[in-house]
Amino acid sequence: MDKSFDPLIEDAQTNKLTPMEKEDYMKSIELTEHERLVLYEGGYEYGREDGLAEGMEKGKAEGLKESARLLMESGMSKEEVARRLKMDVSELED
Repeated sequence: MDKSFDPLIEDAQTNKLTPMEKEDYMKSIELTEHERLVLYEGGYEYGREDGLAEGMEKGKAEGLKESARLLMESGMSKEEVARRLKMDVSELED
C-alpha cells in the first residue's frame, strides 16, 4: 500500500484536536454556497445562463428606450410611442 499520503492523513485526523480546534478545522473546510454550486451542481453554467438572460433583458430595455427616444424626436407623441412599443408612458423620458 502506498504510504506517501500517511503524513497528510495523520495531519487530518481530527480526533487529536481540541473541541475548539476541531470546530475551527470544520469551518475551514466548509464550502461556500458559491463553491458548492460551481463544483457540484453545475453552478458555473447556471450563473452564466442567468447572466446572459439578465444581459438580454437589459439590452432589450435599452433598445426600447432608444427606439422611443427616436420616435419622439420624429414628432410622435409619448402616448402614441408608448402604445406602439407596449410601454407605459411613465417609462418614457422627456
